This record gives sequence, structure tokens and C-alpha cells, in this order.
Amino acid sequence: EDLGQLAREIAFSRQRRADMFGDGDLFGEPAWDIFLALYAAQEAQHKLSVTGVCGVAGVPLATGLRWIEKLEKEDWVYRTPDPVDRRRSWLLLTERASNVMRDYLAGMSLRARHG
Repeated sequence: EDLGQLAREIAFSRQRRADMFGDGDLFGEPAWDIFLALYAAQEAQHKLSVTGVCGVAGVPLATGLRWIEKLEKEDWVYRTPDPVDRRRSWLLLTERASNVMRDYLAGMSLRARHG
């Protein structure tokens, strides 16, 4: 099963829930939204800039930057410079984060199929 697609569906479901209940802060989990966005991008072989991941994750830039800094310190994500545009850097999951996300989503997928 496509775990990247599952990550996109979870992210879409979270956004839909926030839209329907009206208050994005009510169900806010910026770090999780960042993880989902980065994993889905990685599986689609796309890169997201630091500002791009905040947009895709639906996280305000200031909030996203705070969480990205925390995730970097805890070795879940890392930045790499864009060789074409030095003002931009790409945000990527570490190998550990990729493995944990893959295992988590695979477990969800198995539970969904087997009840």
C-alpha cells in the first residue's frame, strides 16, 4: 500500500476537521502536521522548503519555525541548502523519522485492513 497516500489522506482529514469545526487551534498539532507533510512529500519524491512545509501543513510560519527548530534539535528533521537558490533550504526527515513514520503508517494500514 502507498504509505505516502495514507499520510496525505490523514493530513486531508485533519484539515477537513479543522475547517468543519471552525477553530484551527482547537485540534492543533503542528509537529504532526509537519511530519505528515514531509513524509508525503518524501514518498512522492518531492522536496519542501521550510516555508513550503508550513504552507502544506497549514501551520503559521512563526509556529512552524518554532516547531522545526525543536524537531531539528531532537534529530527528527534537518535542513539542506538549495544549490540553485541560496536563500532557500529544504526540510527533510532524518532516516530515523522516515523509519518511524513508515512503521507507524504501515501499522495503521494493517489495522484498517484487518479491523
